[in-house]
Amino acid sequence: ENIYYTTIPETIFREESVFSSDIIPEKYDLTIFSPNAKRNISVVFKDGKALLTDIFRGNKAEKEWVVNPGFEILDNNVIDHWYMVLKKFVCSDKDSAEITVVVPVLKRNFKIKVKKSEIKSIELENKKYESLKIDGILLSNNVKFSGWVNPEDGEIIKFSIPAQSFEMVLSDSIIPFMKKEPELNRGSIAESKKEKFPFERVIFGIDRWKLKGKLSFPAVKKKKYPALILVHGSGPLDEDETIGPNKPFRDIAEGLNQEGYAVFRYEKRTHAYGPLLDIKTLTVREETIDDAVEAVKYLSTRKDIDKKNIFLLGHSLGGFIAPYIAKKAKCLRGIIIAAGNTRSLKELVADQIKYRSLLSGLPEEDVRKKVDEVINQYESVLRSDYSELKLWIGLTRKYLEDLNSRNPVQELVKLDIPVLIIQGESDYQVTMKDFEGWKKGAINAGKRNVTFKSFPGLNHLFMKVKGKSTGMEYMIPGKVSDDVIKFIASWMNSIIQKE
Repeated sequence: ENIYYTTIPETIFREESVFSSDIIPEKYDLTIFSPNAKRNISVVFKDGKALLTDIFRGNKAEKEWVVNPGFEILDNNVIDHWYMVLKKFVCSDKDSAEITVVVPVLKRNFKIKVKKSEIKSIELENKKYESLKIDGILLSNNVKFSGWVNPEDGEIIKFSIPAQSFEMVLSDSIIPFMKKEPELNRGSIAESKKEKFPFERVIFGIDRWKLKGKLSFPAVKKKKYPALILVHGSGPLDEDETIGPNKPFRDIAEGLNQEGYAVFRYEKRTHAYGPLLDIKTLTVREETIDDAVEAVKYLSTRKDIDKKNIFLLGHSLGGFIAPYIAKKAKCLRGIIIAAGNTRSLKELVADQIKYRSLLSGLPEEDVRKKVDEVINQYESVLRSDYSELKLWIGLTRKYLEDLNSRNPVQELVKLDIPVLIIQGESDYQVTMKDFEGWKKGAINAGKRNVTFKSFPGLNHLFMKVKGKSTGMEYMIPGKVSDDVIKFIASWMNSIIQKE
C-alpha cells in the first residue's frame, strides 16, 4: 500500500496492490482524494478476467475484460508498478520481451516492448556512471520510455518517459556506483546532498537476507562514538521509515548526529525482499527481531563504535518488540520505546477504526457495526487453516498468533538495563493507554531504571499536530520534534556518565 501526495493542490493518491505469493496480480485499488471529489477505481483479477468498478461523484461504472496470463499492472501515478515491470525483466535471462500490461485508469490492456541495450554512460548528481540501459515502447501509441540499471546488483536507478516529462531517480540505488568498493560490508564515509552528516553505506545481516544500512556520524571526528540503532514500526519500511513526505528516522539520525551520536538505520526485510518471503510462515521474529539483533552484532564489531554504549530505539511495533531484541542481543546499554503498544493489535485496530469513524461523523451504530465486522474478520483468520492464505490487515494466522503470545511489559521488567519510554499525547494509533500500561507494569515490578516521558501535541511520528491527529497530517511535510530528540540525547548522556 502506498500513499502519494502530489503537485496538484490538496490531492492525494492512495493505492493498494495485492499479489499472490508468486507475484501474480490479484487486486488493485486506487482512490484519488481531491478538494471537490473522491474517485475510487478497483480491479479484481480472477479466472482470466479483469473486473473493474469505477465510482466517481456517486456514479458507478463497471467493466469486464479478458487478461492474458503473465500480465502486469501499470499505472503512471504509481512508480512501484514501473519498477516491478522493469525489475522482473532485468532479472530474467531475456534480452527483449513483449509484456501485457493492464492500465486500470484506462480500463484496458496494452502491449509494451522492452529490450536490453548496451552499457551506456549516465550522469547522476553531476557525475558519470556506467549503466545498462533498457529501452521500451508502449505499442498502441508509440510512447517511449527508458530505464537504467546498476549492472552490479540489478537495481533500477533511473526511469523516464520523455513525452510526459516524467523522470524518477532512485537515489539509494546509485550508492554502489559512487563507492566502487570491493567489500560489500564497508563503504567510505561520504557527503550527500540529502544527508546533513557524514555517513557510510553498509550491507549486513543474515546471509540469505542481507540488508542495506546507513551509518551516519557526527561532523566532529572521534576515535569511538556512542551509537543508536533505529528499529521500524509495522509495514515494509525503508531505512528512513518514510511515510508520505516524512522521514522520521532521518530526522532522529540527524538530530542525534548533532548531539554526538552515530546512528544506524536500515531497510526492513519486508521492504528489501517482500515478494521472496514466505508470508504463510512469517512472524515478527523473522520480520524484525532477527535483523535488529544482527544490527547490534554488526555495530559491536566496528572499531569506530563504542561497543559499551550501543543503544536501540524501537518505534511503534519496534517499541513493542524492543524488550525481546534486548534480551536476545544482550550487549545493549539501554533501549528506548517510542510509541510502543502494550495492548493487543486487535484492540489497537478496533480503537483506531472507532476513533477515525466517529471523527468523520459516522453514527455510533454504524461505527459499532464497522468495528464488529473487523473483529469478526480477525477471529475468522485465527480460525483458518495454516495452509490457507487468509489475511487480516495483511497478516496471517501464524503472524497474529506470534504477536498474541508476546507480553512486552512482562519482558521489560526482566531487563536489567535502563529503559526510556516516550509517547506523543496526540497519538491515536498507539495511545496514552499503552503508555500507562508500560508505566503500571514497571511500577508494580518496582523497576527504578525505567524513565517515562510524554509530549503534548505530538502524533504517532512525534511530529506536531494542530487539533486531533487523523493520520492525514502524515502526508504534510513535518519534522520529528526537537524536544524529543534532545530528551533522548540527554537520557543517553546520563546513562553513559554513570560509567
